[in-house]
Amino acid sequence: MVYPKHPKQSLISFLQVRARDGGTTLFEYVQQMGRDEKAALRSDEFDAENVISALSGQIDVAELTESENAVWLECFCKQMSTPTSKETEFFASRKGAGFGCGLK
Repeated sequence: MVYPKHPKQSLISFLQVRARDGGTTLFEYVQQMGRDEKAALRSDEFDAENVISALSGQIDVAELTESENAVWLECFCKQMSTPTSKETEFFASRKGAGFGCGLK
């Protein structure tokens, strides 16, 4: 599982830190995640470069194989589940101004 430590950290830089902490390159880290997903999905088509390209917006997610999509989705969802500092500030200012800002 991928869990961001810093909300404002980009997904690619976050994955690079995780890879470095594990003593691997970004490519090797994503490739290992793909191997784990591939075993679960019984797919033999996985290219870590495709996942990295999709995470950075260089290719469309629709171009990914099933196992690549599974790895991409896990990484993307984990990053998106944590608000950035700008988002936190924005909603705090709305709350302070008395505008609707979500659940209390």
